[in-house]
Amino acid sequence: MMNYYALPVLPRIALMLSLFLLLCGNMCMLPLVCQRKPLLPKILTTLCAACSEGMMILFSADVRIEKYGLAPSAASRWLCEMPVAAVLIVIAAMLLYFVYAVAREVRLRRETLTRTAIKESLDHLTTGLCFYAGNGRILLVNHQMVRLCHTMLGSDLQNAALLWEALRGETLQSGVTRLSMGSQPSFRLPDQTVWTFSREELQGFYQITAANTTQLHELTEDLKQKNIALAALHLRLKNYERNVEELSRSKEQLHTKDRIHTELGQALLTTRRYLVDSVGQQPAPLDIWKRSIAILRMDADSTTEHSSLQMLIQTANASGVSVEVDGQIPPQAETAQLFTEAAAEALTNAVRHADARTLYIAFSETDSHYLVSFQNDGRLPEGVVTEGGGLSNLRRKVETSGGTMHISCHPVYTLTISVTKQGGEGR
Repeated sequence: MMNYYALPVLPRIALMLSLFLLLCGNMCMLPLVCQRKPLLPKILTTLCAACSEGMMILFSADVRIEKYGLAPSAASRWLCEMPVAAVLIVIAAMLLYFVYAVAREVRLRRETLTRTAIKESLDHLTTGLCFYAGNGRILLVNHQMVRLCHTMLGSDLQNAALLWEALRGETLQSGVTRLSMGSQPSFRLPDQTVWTFSREELQGFYQITAANTTQLHELTEDLKQKNIALAALHLRLKNYERNVEELSRSKEQLHTKDRIHTELGQALLTTRRYLVDSVGQQPAPLDIWKRSIAILRMDADSTTEHSSLQMLIQTANASGVSVEVDGQIPPQAETAQLFTEAAAEALTNAVRHADARTLYIAFSETDSHYLVSFQNDGRLPEGVVTEGGGLSNLRRKVETSGGTMHISCHPVYTLTISVTKQGGEGR
């Protein structure tokens, strides 16, 4: 069979070139393979590199023989006289292993999280990150944090501890506006973006994070503007409510005045007819004048809430129900009127549903609220109390006044109303 000596020059050169390339490839793979934990790839790569180098040395013996006239060694003569097919099989095996080793290294690099991969991932984040030791020595920082540092401080990031102190101080570049202080300072940069910084301790190390909060800041400002608009609308509604109540009160007063005017006109006409009647057969118009005087008294009594409560007590006494009052009715007119209406509703329900003979009214107050409670000595309601038209209307008036209404049946039936003093004064 053909051996190395029988090969022409060009095949010899090709054989030596393939061995040289295998040697270079394995030498390049050896540092990468040595970083891995498995031992077999390290042995095989070293063996392939040594085999390639040894075969190159032995095959080059003929050059030394021709140039220096030296006798070839036994190992060199054995290898050169070996069939070329066997040599090619060895080279093919080493080539296959080299391809496998390269493919394996590429796969591991894709599937293994290396330091370079971590750094590249951090650099692609839109959030700024910086990890440093307690003395300010930077351990890891991404591109975004470096850009923010240069924009805000006008210098490169060299010491992370000094960066954090600068963020909490006033040494900022022109065009950078501080929006908030504290543990999470916020800044508006010249490009109108808003960045919020924070620091966290991680087992003796520190992490500074910079988040883009432009959209959150815009939403917050928009919410503040809407809250201002809602406050203005609420004020207008309160004024409108006050105007509506004043208008209703004015209409009631006008209706009362018109009624008084009509009654007095009829009384005057009747009196005039009686006075000019020469015969004197018509009776004196005393009933008409009594009715007019009663209307005038009722109009005068309706001007004070205390008189209204007193009239309610008199009406209850006339109906056979006694009213016991503890405390003083609130001085605010609107609150007093509301409590008087509640007393009328409580009296009606006590007589109609409980067959009560006594109604107990207790007025009290706290630093912020006026309170009134109603109890009676009648029978307790059977089952859950269902609010009818009167109680429903009363609850609506109480809640409109900014108060609360509560009904309990045990141990006695109690109707409690609470109204804020501010609401009572502001209405």
